[in-house]
Amino acid sequence: MHFMPRILLVEDNEMFLTGVMKILVQKGYTGDICQNGKEAIELVKNNDYDLVITDLLMPVGTGLELITAIKNDETKQHINIIVISSMTNAESISEAMQAGADSYLTKPLNPFELLKQIDKLIVNV
Repeated sequence: MHFMPRILLVEDNEMFLTGVMKILVQKGYTGDICQNGKEAIELVKNNDYDLVITDLLMPVGTGLELITAIKNDETKQHINIIVISSMTNAESISEAMQAGADSYLTKPLNPFELLKQIDKLIVNV
């Protein structure tokens, strides 16, 4: 049987959210979507995800808060995290990686790079 990761996509921009979800569905991935970090923290608490893809800046609960919540929960620390953000400065990237992100991609998103990171983190494990 082929392992198919369960993904949570967290993004407040609806057009971007739809675009990324389309890429994931075409690849056969399943999961959930939400539009803020606070809701994402609740979803992570109550579901088993293999991967969280999150924006950093959102109106209610930041991606950094989400990453920290995941990494501080011993039962969820195994979840891989990919950040997709328009913040390209070294400080933002470093902060996200130090908080526990496994990968950091910048907008505009290269769909092939996203799929490559997913493969690297969870599909070929």
